[in-house]
Amino acid sequence: MNKILLAFKCFFRIFTDIHFAEHITGLFAKKQIIQKKSKEESIPDAARILGLLQRDARFIDFLQEKLDSYSDGQIGAVARKLHEKCRKILDNYITIEAVLQEEEGKEVTIEKGFNPSMIRPVGNVTGEPPFKGTLRHHGWKISRLKLPDLPEGQDPFIIEPAEVEI
Repeated sequence: MNKILLAFKCFFRIFTDIHFAEHITGLFAKKQIIQKKSKEESIPDAARILGLLQRDARFIDFLQEKLDSYSDGQIGAVARKLHEKCRKILDNYITIEAVLQEEEGKEVTIEKGFNPSMIRPVGNVTGEPPFKGTLRHHGWKISRLKLPDLPEGQDPFIIEPAEVEI
């Protein structure tokens, strides 16, 4: 088939067939996975995200804290503030969107050739796709990641430096 004709057919089908659009998205995701940095190279990005969460919301301090001596009310009050600060960080540096756009609780079809990093069939999974099931969680994916640059000479594995008051 002529590649231009194929491109036009795919272009218009993406708008009318959600499953085809998801499949095409999965193909691009597979290509990105192949081109993705090695695991060791991606650790600094994760450390930078944790660094932002720690710097602006004290997120790691909260997770490392033993909560046994605090009341549920105290924990709830802190969690509310923490939630607000963490959400602001996500809004500023990361755009997160649903993997599947359908409403949770609705029936969806998982087509043959689906991307298992995007869709995880659970429950009574037997046979080969296509599978029909109820969407329990629409999943999350990063559609934009814009982290601030590291200062020159900063160790990329340091989440937050130790503070020493003089």
